[in-house]
Amino acid sequence: MKKLSILTLVFATIVVVLLTVSLDGNAQSEAKVRKIITEHNADFIRWFNTGQVDSLLSNYSEEACVLGQGCGKSFIREYYQSQMHIFKFEGLTISSVSVSKSIAVEKGR
Repeated sequence: MKKLSILTLVFATIVVVLLTVSLDGNAQSEAKVRKIITEHNADFIRWFNTGQVDSLLSNYSEEACVLGQGCGKSFIREYYQSQMHIFKFEGLTISSVSVSKSIAVEKGR
């Protein structure tokens, strides 16, 4: 009986450790999202400055929004096309990133 208890305890501990590691490995953290956004910023600047709207939209979901402006890929397409003739980007700086389940909100300059 003692061997069975020890074996069960060891097995349960291994299962808990493996579950904890695998669940944490798939979680989106602010640091991971910030890294992804930083990597994509150079492409964003290049595509925006050269008028490649379709390339810009490849990074957006159908439900994406420009806060305070509107939502959807068609809106974002029109918004970017209207702004491309007004200014060009020199750089992007991330002020903050908020992550909640499957939604990430980036604020920057």
